[in-house]
Amino acid sequence: MCEAEEKLYRIQQWCEAYPLAVFPEPDLLKARALLEAGGMTLDAISASNMRHVLKGIRKIIEGDDR
Repeated sequence: MCEAEEKLYRIQQWCEAYPLAVFPEPDLLKARALLEAGGMTLDAISASNMRHVLKGIRKIIEGDDR
């Protein structure tokens, strides 16, 4: 397997890491209300999660994920 194929394989593994059967979709309206009651926003949580995913993909691409 060439380096690019290996990286794509690892990214594919990430894509399959949180199956709906194990992690069902949350009630986002309820989550938003609960977070806002605690002084947080769903947008901030979502942005943080997306940064985490993109950092992981960047590490795979750049070759320093191990």
